[in-house]
Amino acid sequence: MVHPGCFEILRKERSDMKNAIHQALRAKTLGRGRFEVHVDLPDFLGLLSVVTGLFTACGMNIVGGKIRTVGKRAVDVFRVTAREIPDWEKIEQDLVTFVTKAKQEGIEAVRDEINERLIDYLRGHREFYSGRLYPIHVRLHSKGRARETIVDIHSQDTPAFLYELTNALSLLDINIVRMQVATRGDTVHDRLWVTHEDGKKITSEDKLRALQWAILLIKQFTHLLPK
Repeated sequence: MVHPGCFEILRKERSDMKNAIHQALRAKTLGRGRFEVHVDLPDFLGLLSVVTGLFTACGMNIVGGKIRTVGKRAVDVFRVTAREIPDWEKIEQDLVTFVTKAKQEGIEAVRDEINERLIDYLRGHREFYSGRLYPIHVRLHSKGRARETIVDIHSQDTPAFLYELTNALSLLDINIVRMQVATRGDTVHDRLWVTHEDGKKITSEDKLRALQWAILLIKQFTHLLPK
């Protein structure tokens, strides 16, 4: 028999989660199909993949942004473009649903649904598919006094790259503490500050090699996603 107190604890946890993700998303129109989106959510490994995956599946291209962790919260600002005005209320509802489920059941509980949404969107927009493999430059900075390993990525802009990248790093138990995204024309420069899941700096050659190969393979894979 389940003790009645267990239900009270569960209700309290759900209430606390609801309060923690209240007003999770705020958007401001910048004009000409450009928007600034502020996201404020409890942080956890894989959160960034949820946000970037949902944005892409809703027709948004992330062209800039600053992602950082303040205490135990992710305080992110994205600059996105979209051909149509996004349904911000629906996007926030979906984001809250995904985050709540991921916090309670694990990121695996929402990964498949986000993947399905993303693939459905890209299949309907085959103009994103180029068929070309563009060069990519990756530099890892693991030495020095910084508490995180710094990753610099320069390449051609491709659809869903940030989602696939953040998803792959979460599978490797690599946490993104901070990230800056800048797009100039068709060229993207991403800088990531990453650590192990436990917050320690990544210094082992094996882990650094896995990190580099994950970035290289994911970047080329995203060229083929719509196909």
